[in-house]
Amino acid sequence: MECTEAVYTKLLGGRSHQLRQQRGLEPKANVRDSLSTAELSFVMAAEALAAERIEQEIRLGNSECIEASEKSALAIRGAIDADRRNRQERLPG
Repeated sequence: MECTEAVYTKLLGGRSHQLRQQRGLEPKANVRDSLSTAELSFVMAAEALAAERIEQEIRLGNSECIEASEKSALAIRGAIDADRRNRQERLPG
Protein backbone atom coordinates (compact mmCIF):
# COMPACT_ATOMS: atom_id res chain seq x y z
CA MET A 1 0.00 0.00 0.00
CA GLU A 2 2.79 2.44 0.83
CA CYS A 3 4.38 1.72 -2.54
CA THR A 4 1.16 2.75 -4.29
CA GLU A 5 1.05 5.86 -2.11
CA ALA A 6 4.59 6.68 -3.23
CA VAL A 7 3.50 6.45 -6.88
CA TYR A 8 0.43 8.61 -6.26
CA THR A 9 2.46 11.23 -4.40
CA LYS A 10 5.22 11.56 -6.99
CA LEU A 11 2.99 11.17 -10.03
CA LEU A 12 -0.35 12.72 -9.08
CA GLY A 13 0.73 15.09 -6.34
CA GLY A 14 -0.81 13.51 -3.27
CA ARG A 15 -1.53 10.44 -1.22
CA SER A 16 -4.78 8.55 -1.82
CA HIS A 17 -6.70 10.36 0.95
CA GLN A 18 -5.62 13.71 -0.49
CA LEU A 19 -6.62 12.68 -4.01
CA ARG A 20 -10.02 11.52 -2.73
CA GLN A 21 -10.55 14.88 -1.06
CA GLN A 22 -9.40 16.87 -4.12
CA ARG A 23 -11.70 14.86 -6.38
CA GLY A 24 -14.69 14.95 -4.06
CA LEU A 25 -14.72 11.18 -3.50
CA GLU A 26 -16.04 9.23 -0.56
CA PRO A 27 -13.38 8.45 2.11
CA LYS A 28 -13.15 4.76 1.14
CA ALA A 29 -13.54 5.21 -2.64
CA ASN A 30 -11.02 3.54 -4.93
CA VAL A 31 -8.84 6.35 -6.32
CA ARG A 32 -8.17 4.42 -9.52
CA ASP A 33 -11.86 4.53 -10.39
CA SER A 34 -11.63 8.34 -10.59
CA LEU A 35 -8.47 8.51 -12.70
CA SER A 36 -8.59 9.47 -16.35
CA THR A 37 -7.40 6.90 -18.85
CA ALA A 38 -4.11 8.78 -19.15
CA GLU A 39 -3.62 9.02 -15.37
CA LEU A 40 -4.34 5.33 -14.93
CA SER A 41 -1.90 4.49 -17.72
CA PHE A 42 0.79 6.62 -16.09
CA VAL A 43 0.24 4.95 -12.70
CA MET A 44 0.36 1.48 -14.27
CA ALA A 45 3.56 2.35 -16.17
CA ALA A 46 5.21 3.61 -12.98
CA GLU A 47 4.18 0.46 -11.12
CA ALA A 48 5.50 -1.75 -13.93
CA LEU A 49 8.84 0.07 -13.92
CA ALA A 50 9.01 -0.20 -10.14
CA ALA A 51 8.33 -3.94 -10.32
CA GLU A 52 11.17 -4.35 -12.82
CA ARG A 53 13.50 -2.28 -10.64
CA ILE A 54 12.59 -4.28 -7.52
CA GLU A 55 13.23 -7.57 -9.31
CA GLN A 56 16.41 -6.57 -11.14
CA GLU A 57 18.00 -4.80 -8.18
CA ILE A 58 16.82 -7.48 -5.74
CA ARG A 59 15.18 -4.90 -3.52
CA LEU A 60 13.71 -6.29 -0.33
CA GLY A 61 11.35 -4.78 2.21
CA ASN A 62 8.83 -2.01 2.26
CA SER A 63 11.31 0.88 2.33
CA GLU A 64 13.06 -0.41 -0.79
CA CYS A 65 9.71 -0.86 -2.53
CA ILE A 66 8.79 2.72 -1.68
CA GLU A 67 12.12 4.01 -2.98
CA ALA A 68 11.82 2.03 -6.22
CA SER A 69 8.24 3.23 -6.67
CA GLU A 70 9.24 6.86 -6.12
CA LYS A 71 12.08 6.63 -8.65
CA SER A 72 9.87 5.02 -11.26
CA ALA A 73 7.03 7.48 -10.71
CA LEU A 74 9.46 10.39 -11.03
CA ALA A 75 10.76 8.95 -14.30
CA ILE A 76 7.21 8.79 -15.69
CA ARG A 77 6.45 12.29 -14.32
CA GLY A 78 9.58 13.58 -16.06
CA ALA A 79 8.54 12.03 -19.36
CA ILE A 80 5.04 13.51 -19.08
CA ASP A 81 6.36 16.97 -18.26
CA ALA A 82 8.95 16.87 -21.05
CA ASP A 83 6.34 15.82 -23.61
CA ARG A 84 3.94 18.55 -22.52
CA ARG A 85 6.69 21.19 -22.67
CA ASN A 86 7.60 20.00 -26.14
CA ARG A 87 4.00 20.31 -27.30
CA GLN A 88 3.75 23.84 -25.86
CA GLU A 89 6.90 24.87 -27.74
CA ARG A 90 5.34 23.72 -30.98
CA LEU A 91 2.12 25.70 -30.56
CA PRO A 92 1.88 28.88 -32.61
CA GLY A 93 2.54 31.86 -30.38
